[in-house]
Amino acid sequence: MGANKVFEKFANYIVEESSFDDVSAVMKLTLQNPEDDSTNEILFKNVTYYSFMLDAATHRVQEENDLPRAFVEVSEEAENLGVTKHKNDWFKAFEFNYNVRVVFSDAMILMRMGLIEVDGIDVEAYPEDVSEEEDAAKDNSFFYSDEELDEMEHNGQWEESVKYLKQKWEAAPYQKNVLYRYAAQNWYAFTHKEETGMDGKDQKNMLKTNLKEALNYAKEHCWEESDCLWLFGYMMQTGPFAFVAVITYLEDTKNEGRELVNTAAGMIPENILAQVTQLADEKRGAFKKKKKQLAPNLEDYFPTQSALDRYFREYFTL
Repeated sequence: MGANKVFEKFANYIVEESSFDDVSAVMKLTLQNPEDDSTNEILFKNVTYYSFMLDAATHRVQEENDLPRAFVEVSEEAENLGVTKHKNDWFKAFEFNYNVRVVFSDAMILMRMGLIEVDGIDVEAYPEDVSEEEDAAKDNSFFYSDEELDEMEHNGQWEESVKYLKQKWEAAPYQKNVLYRYAAQNWYAFTHKEETGMDGKDQKNMLKTNLKEALNYAKEHCWEESDCLWLFGYMMQTGPFAFVAVITYLEDTKNEGRELVNTAAGMIPENILAQVTQLADEKRGAFKKKKKQLAPNLEDYFPTQSALDRYFREYFTL
């Protein structure tokens, strides 16, 4: 959709909650639709500058633009927002993607950042109209996929597929289905060496390094998300050697994975993937009931003929 159109879309939403993490340089806003009380989450990432102002100019901007509390773009008018010349020159010196101001009922935040994410989607890819939103909602696929990646895997080019996904992930680390595919592709290639042919020492070291890199990123950026915990928990339980080099730590890794799955299942009761995985060891009535609930939507989550989608379709079917 592009940043400006997204800003227009949310212009009259209320800023219900805001927080800034100066370690990861991320500002998080929860915006509430004043008409139906629905909420959207906005993440401003790679923030290099922000200034919190509380002054009469804020109220003038609020009144002139009819903003009860809102967030809108700003660039040329920075001088008019009470920013000193020194700060303004410094602010303009950085060639980042976005200049943004967030207007509250009694305050204003002026920011410069490199990335904006709306409801987990990069701002440039956010659906432009209702029909696109509906189409996006229907796309529940868990892992990223594209034709080039499918062809590599079909041709047995596993090492190339891993390197391709690494580039995709590094270009868009915030895109969850890319992160999940990158992490799981490395895990699968390592734990299914006979199929993937990734059994050389250098190849195995590369896969473990990549997986550790993805895990560290997940711990820092999405360790409070049910899907993230479920996936990494499952991989730790079933393929702990991909995460550790010493056999002594295998059981600890399995136990950590089990705890992550339990946490994921308790975090969002509607996360049927986590629920089924949590109950898999028991194979009792509750497990069968959950699997039956999952069955109609299983191919929506794992729709392609990639090794990962086929693997998880089989896992959730048996």
